[in-house]
Amino acid sequence: MRADREERKRSRNHKSPAFAPPRSSETMSFGGRYDLPPFYREFEDVYRQLYEIYGICNYHGWGGTLPPVALIINRSTRPTRVAGFAQLQATSVNGQVFNAISITLNICARGQTASFMPILLHEMVHIWQYAQGRRGGHGKDFRNEMLLLGIDEAGQRERVGSPVERISREVQMRYPGLAARMRECMTSPHHSSKEMDFAFFRMMLESGR
Repeated sequence: MRADREERKRSRNHKSPAFAPPRSSETMSFGGRYDLPPFYREFEDVYRQLYEIYGICNYHGWGGTLPPVALIINRSTRPTRVAGFAQLQATSVNGQVFNAISITLNICARGQTASFMPILLHEMVHIWQYAQGRRGGHGKDFRNEMLLLGIDEAGQRERVGSPVERISREVQMRYPGLAARMRECMTSPHHSSKEMDFAFFRMMLESGR
């Protein structure tokens, strides 16, 4: 646990995200084609920013040691209490297996961009558990890791100066309009799916990021 704290101290001033998709100006392929389906073309910036935020959380929370994950956007407008979930061994790219995090826009996009950082970090703790070869779940190791991030058992931010406070401040400063764009995703007439989200993730990996 002391090693975790020291690693986080060293990573506080690191500004670059651990993993980010290619910029819009770069040539990208999707399923072997050099264009994006309409939804992904319209909201590529949302995916890009979410991956960048994953990188920011990774650096401030774990010193950049967590592996890349596929991000799944759940656009359902049906009432739910599931804000997100982490999926073990969700997809593979060139024989390498990756986990995934799904976020529910109906919950995560309600407030400001920084509002869903505790939700994302909750799921990233599960990714940390998987990376440690653990089963996941909400046991003692999960609770301790959340407390190190500055999040209490109710999912609320616990103290000023904690990793979650630094993350939330940086994310809100960098991406003030992201939550509004996420709400726009929910009303888009264009099609998206979990499988297409995985394809978008594979595209980014194969582009060299």
